[in-house]
Amino acid sequence: MKNEEYGLFNHLNNILYIKDFSVLEDEEKMKTYNPFMINRFLAIAPENLFFVELMNKGKIGKKTQYYFYLLAIPKGKKFLKYPKKTLDKKKEKIIESIMEYYEINRTKAEKYFELLNEKQVKYICDVIETTEQKISAKSK
Repeated sequence: MKNEEYGLFNHLNNILYIKDFSVLEDEEKMKTYNPFMINRFLAIAPENLFFVELMNKGKIGKKTQYYFYLLAIPKGKKFLKYPKKTLDKKKEKIIESIMEYYEINRTKAEKYFELLNEKQVKYICDVIETTEQKISAKSK
């Protein structure tokens, strides 16, 4: 495998399943090692939390941390599903309406959503819904 192809998921696979210690000696591969992201992914599995917490407590070098994980975490194929932020459909529709009404991006619309009261949100949704109905009626 080429060094420029060696990234986050290769490191995770090595720590969890392959257990190849030669990576520690390869400076090019170690340049792609990101302790913060490795800790985030490993912390997804409850059985790794203790090890991740130990690594977060002190300032430890990349190689030392990598070596520790290779030794401490048991070998085994694990599926680490990274959690995604989810919104319920109603809130998603409201945020999209705010984005359209004020012509702003999602981040600003989420902040507006926190600031607007229920009456204001209902008004915005009604205006956007009415506008969409008019547009769809014209296109028929």
